[in-house]
Amino acid sequence: MRTFKQHLYENYLATALSADVRDAIKSKGGKIYQIGGAVRDEILGKVSKDLDLLIVGLELDELGRILKPFGKVNLVGKAFGIIKFVPEGETEEVDISIPRVDSKSTGKGHKDFEVKLGKGISLQQDQLRRDFWINALAKDIDTGEVIDVERKGMTDIKKKEIRMISPVAFEEDPLRMLRAIQFAARFDFKIEKETFNEIKKNARSISTVSAERFQEEFRKMFTKADKPSIGIKLLFVTGLIDHILPQSNLRHIDLATIDKLDKKAFPTFIGMIMGGYSSGAGKEVAKVMRLSNVDSDAVQNVVSYMTKGAFLEKDNYKLVQFLRGVADKGIKSIDAYLTAKKRPTLSSKLRRMKVTTIKDLAVKGRDLMKLGLKGKQVGDALQYALEFAVRSGRNNKTELTNGIKEKFGINEEVKVESILKYVLSSKEIGVLKKMRDDVVKKNPDMKPIDDKHLHVSLASGPGWKKLRPEYKGASFSDPDFRIDFEPPKRAESGNSVSWYAKVKQQKQFKDYVTDLLQSDPDPKRVFHVSIANKTGKVGDSVATI
Repeated sequence: MRTFKQHLYENYLATALSADVRDAIKSKGGKIYQIGGAVRDEILGKVSKDLDLLIVGLELDELGRILKPFGKVNLVGKAFGIIKFVPEGETEEVDISIPRVDSKSTGKGHKDFEVKLGKGISLQQDQLRRDFWINALAKDIDTGEVIDVERKGMTDIKKKEIRMISPVAFEEDPLRMLRAIQFAARFDFKIEKETFNEIKKNARSISTVSAERFQEEFRKMFTKADKPSIGIKLLFVTGLIDHILPQSNLRHIDLATIDKLDKKAFPTFIGMIMGGYSSGAGKEVAKVMRLSNVDSDAVQNVVSYMTKGAFLEKDNYKLVQFLRGVADKGIKSIDAYLTAKKRPTLSSKLRRMKVTTIKDLAVKGRDLMKLGLKGKQVGDALQYALEFAVRSGRNNKTELTNGIKEKFGINEEVKVESILKYVLSSKEIGVLKKMRDDVVKKNPDMKPIDDKHLHVSLASGPGWKKLRPEYKGASFSDPDFRIDFEPPKRAESGNSVSWYAKVKQQKQFKDYVTDLLQSDPDPKRVFHVSIANKTGKVGDSVATI
């Protein structure tokens, strides 16, 4: 009976190379093998979709002509003996290669060597050019036989060791050092002694590897290893980290938490390694690993939170300030860190908070502009309101408005005197000053009433006189509507002459006064502001309009 793993393997193979394709290859003298990671993983009991097909006994162009009737052939990897093949009716590419050997290096780069390939290269020659013995295993797809040079691959698998094939393996391609560590973490293998010493000896050359290849190996080490911490420790003991992320410090890395991270949280993993970079972590990882801007920012967010987290978790407002510069990916990355630490996530905390941004406030910028605040003052006032709302957990418009007035010294209030009067805001006074100046200019016999005396009389006379003792010392809330004024008009009564601006919101003011006093002591009152008269003294204005 076939195992589930065999069933999957046969399905993958049948999709990549149908029976007709295999027959066509074999009819021309080709021998088909599976080689490398897929064979290794099958022996380790792991499922792998990576076929790594190798055709021995054919030239590359010849193989391309055989495959062409059965699908799309792309010779993009011709220099390395690789064909990208898309079987007819499929969408995924399959890599099919012919044997090759890499001769003496011609430069510093890992691709700076001469490549020989074709039907004259044997299977064993191709196996011996590979990095580690566990990756040199081949399997005959017809017989299922595993071809293992001197049984070295199987021996290393049984011993759980990573062992280099060539003593110059790391000189040929420095990335192999990082791959050795990635495999050790992934399979929980040890690195064989001589291989380990060669890594230490050649550690400096890892700096010649491209950023994209770094990222690929770090991703594999994190996503494919149950304990990425094994790889991190090896990065330090081999000295490789000194030439990749030299400011990282093993003593400051929470290895136990790293092993508990969700495998989707790659930026969190990198951030936990890069604590030593402080505010420069994001820029550094973008350069060293070519992470996207979104992922680099998330790495920086994780590093910053690890540094400030203990303080931020005690102060909701500081947390809100911190989050102003954090995108969704950053919050998710910090959440992954906190989840692994078995602590409440930022997302859950934010959901419980009534206010987390200025947009959540009950008071808006337009409300503050009505109070006379302008430009930067509005922004400062909203930040003050945000801090109050976050720290107190209260988001009441009246309470926030009153707090802002007190903080910024806004003189807008109802005063209990011989008359009940509403003292205007600086913005309202600004509007009236323009009216007043125009009136005085056109009427030289009129004197302007001083700014500090401009007010709206809400109640006076006998009705208010009876109520006044009851309200002495009382605190009144301000109107919650905007106050506008009609164009100024002239009023005469006996010898008194004055100019006034009538309030447009007569009904709202009347309702406001009635609500304040729970009565209407002066039902015929017209609410207005006297702005000029013959003497400039407020008491000489016409009282009744």
